[in-house]
Amino acid sequence: MTGKLEKHTHVDAGIQATLRARMPIEAPRKEKTRLAASLLFFEHGIYPSAKVVLAYTQQGSLTDINRDLHEFWQELRDKARVRLDAPYLPQELQDGFADALGRMWELSVTNARACFEAERLDAQNEVARAQRSQIEAERMAREMSSRLQLLDAEMHQERERREIAEKLLAGC
Repeated sequence: MTGKLEKHTHVDAGIQATLRARMPIEAPRKEKTRLAASLLFFEHGIYPSAKVVLAYTQQGSLTDINRDLHEFWQELRDKARVRLDAPYLPQELQDGFADALGRMWELSVTNARACFEAERLDAQNEVARAQRSQIEAERMAREMSSRLQLLDAEMHQERERREIAEKLLAGC
């Protein structure tokens, strides 16, 4: 049982920073649990177990967090359930519409995740390009610094030669 559970029990610094930015310090445990669960599940695809949520929130007991997570999942199920209040329609039509709306929602979420993933990959590629440019700029700066030191040394030698030549001419 070391697979899925332990895979996500370490705290990811990026997720931790996002969580801190979105959550007031004085927020109650329940709010922190719900925010952490939502962030982990919807934005990172990590199942928010009590142990994982505790690792990110550093607040509450596993029992309290389990209770909060149970409420989180129940609320999520309630929101995901499509209800049509149309007493004039036969039940079969209501069920059909509800199923169709549910499938449309799932398709929308899948589409949004795919778009998000594409944008995330584009952003990662852009960061990688910027890092390569930075490395190249730093390399060029080191080369220029070395060249500047070399030219400075040559100029210093040339001044010494000129001073020696001027002294020789003055002595003649």
